[in-house]
Amino acid sequence: MTARVDPAARDSGEPPSSFCQHCGRRSDPGAIGPIVGLCYCSSCCQYACRWCWAAVDGACPMCAVSFVSVPVARAPRGREVALPSKRVGLPVAIAAGAVLIAVSMFALGDGGRPRPTGGVEGATSVPSDVTSSGLGSPTPPAPSGSPTSCMTVPALVGMSLRDARAAWTAAGFAGSFTPGRGQDAKIVQTQSQTSGACLPATSTIVVTFS
Repeated sequence: MTARVDPAARDSGEPPSSFCQHCGRRSDPGAIGPIVGLCYCSSCCQYACRWCWAAVDGACPMCAVSFVSVPVARAPRGREVALPSKRVGLPVAIAAGAVLIAVSMFALGDGGRPRPTGGVEGATSVPSDVTSSGLGSPTPPAPSGSPTSCMTVPALVGMSLRDARAAWTAAGFAGSFTPGRGQDAKIVQTQSQTSGACLPATSTIVVTFS
């Protein structure tokens, strides 16, 4: 940021000398490098080096008027402009600090207390596993599988007794097959359970043969 010289100052606009008008120190960039070397007083229109200004704590070394030194970015030939300042009393500074703290606290909401996240829901929501009595209630397990399974009765008519017994067992039935053994080559004529019916696995069946 570049500060402008007070338009009421009697600056001729000419570049200053390379030497301090107060102590005679050489203050051009060739001597002190790329830093501000000379400061201009808008009261007496004189230049003095930064060391002379520092020695009198911000007052003009030439006319003793109090200033705050404001650095000028990229000023030609190391110039720095000093502007008049007003000192702020300690009570005013304390009051300003107190107001800043109060504003910061109320910015948090509810007089400085942090607000819960999620709006109203964040302040009032209850975990899903807590009942109105305040105690957690276990979620009943989902039913697994289906009710008692049934098996489909095979069509046994026309089979040999040997094949009919095997088909009954292969269909998943654990109940008895009558006749239980023998006459393996005989052919089934009728069956007591209707073919295609869905029955418990413990069902039994009786067949006739010839």
